[in-house]
Amino acid sequence: MKAALTWHRLRFGQASRLGRDVMIGLDRRLPTQRFLHGVLSGGALYDPPLVAVLTDTLQPGDTFIDIGSHVGYYALLAWQQVGRRGRVVAFEANPQTFHVLLANVLGNRAANLFAIHCALGDAEGTATLHISDTDEGLSSLIVPADRSVPVAMTTLDALHDAWRLEHVRMVKIDVEGFERQVIAGGASFFPDVRPESVVFEVNHTLEGIDPDADLHIRSHFEAIGYRCYLIRPWFDTPDAARFPSTELLALLRPGRRLAVDYGNILATRRNIAAPVFDP
Repeated sequence: MKAALTWHRLRFGQASRLGRDVMIGLDRRLPTQRFLHGVLSGGALYDPPLVAVLTDTLQPGDTFIDIGSHVGYYALLAWQQVGRRGRVVAFEANPQTFHVLLANVLGNRAANLFAIHCALGDAEGTATLHISDTDEGLSSLIVPADRSVPVAMTTLDALHDAWRLEHVRMVKIDVEGFERQVIAGGASFFPDVRPESVVFEVNHTLEGIDPDADLHIRSHFEAIGYRCYLIRPWFDTPDAARFPSTELLALLRPGRRLAVDYGNILATRRNIAAPVFDP
């Protein structure tokens, strides 16, 4: 059954560099989108600290790559920042969610926001996506769920070979435990393109995920010139209570395990003054 989307204006901070309002449509039949609708309809943003980190450094003409875009919430916010001279490339593997992402691209006439129905990993071919009926936002290529579908998969290296990406300011990776494979598929992409910053998710609550996965990713980026910071958690959790007060970022010590259940990490070539996170 075709979804009837509920639309919201999507604004934050400074005015859009597009010169007009940006809209986001949501399918309220699906749990994650229903939750996002509740946040936006109350006049708030979902996860303002992550929004700030993802968008504050974006400039007109930049490229933003969104891996695990869901319905395009962050992609649309980034699109407002990079303007018509920039480019946003959004990947979403879940077929039902991708239809909403595509509707958001078409509904905004976003000619330079590219929605791609594909997973990213460490090899080209096909993969099995596991979809949760209670939270479509937790679709995963690793964690078993209620049902599974085959999906196309490519790599960051293949994307770069085809598109010759330039001016990549930010890469966001939110793929429910598959982050290491996505990064492995960019073995040439990261040293050649040298994106200024990468944000990736940490979720130690997922079943069957290596508890040191984020440590391996951080070590990989630190070895090629990045510094890693924990982004302030938005939800009121014990992890948030241990975060330095009023700070947006906290520096992570190289080689130290990160004792948080869930969070997002910024790996960046910028040198940012921030307190050290000591869990």
